[in-house]
Amino acid sequence: MSNILCIDTTGENALVALSREGKVIELLSNNRQQDHASFLQPAIRTLMQQQQLHFADLAAVAVSNGPGSYTGLRVGLAGAKGICYAHQLPLLTLSTLEVMAQAMQLQLSSNPPAGPYLLCPMTDARRMEVFMALYDHRMEPVLAPAATILEAGMFSAYNLPIYFGGSGAQKWIDYSGSQPEVLVELSHLPAALALQALNQYSRRQFADTAYASPFYCKEFYTPAPQRPAS
Repeated sequence: MSNILCIDTTGENALVALSREGKVIELLSNNRQQDHASFLQPAIRTLMQQQQLHFADLAAVAVSNGPGSYTGLRVGLAGAKGICYAHQLPLLTLSTLEVMAQAMQLQLSSNPPAGPYLLCPMTDARRMEVFMALYDHRMEPVLAPAATILEAGMFSAYNLPIYFGGSGAQKWIDYSGSQPEVLVELSHLPAALALQALNQYSRRQFADTAYASPFYCKEFYTPAPQRPAS
């Protein structure tokens, strides 16, 4: 039985879920981004206790690994790696944008569009920049995750309906004047996280626990220390 611990601390809302065979069986969330680090480990302990599970009962630990908040990425991956090291469990590192696209796909499945379409998950990267990717209606990648500056006509080459979701999607809609019906809610994010975790586990696509690192999508910038005035 594939019990997988799923972790997502990449955005404003942190999620910790226990999934079984790709279905969420227990979930805790935190909507205070500054508290993700203090939320994570107690939430994991609570979930395990509520389900009366030990870490030995897990098949793997899955973590949403970016792009997203730099601090959140490090918090989630460090927590996942620590559990994998301590209990000899395989590590699954999931694309945050692919998980978002999967959540959009689940949302659209209740009223499927007629014909092919594209999914464009976006997360806000400050100013006029977003992290984004494109997937087709079969969840096949069309455009790899990238840090992108919003520009007029940037999607004009794609002759298919495009649905947008995520924290950067409203920025694009406001900028472009797109119709609001192209905005898809990410209400199925925990389910998408569990489904992506199972898919990757089934394909045995395990990360190297020792060398796995966050996918920042663009260079991590640390300001140089200021010299004291002479």
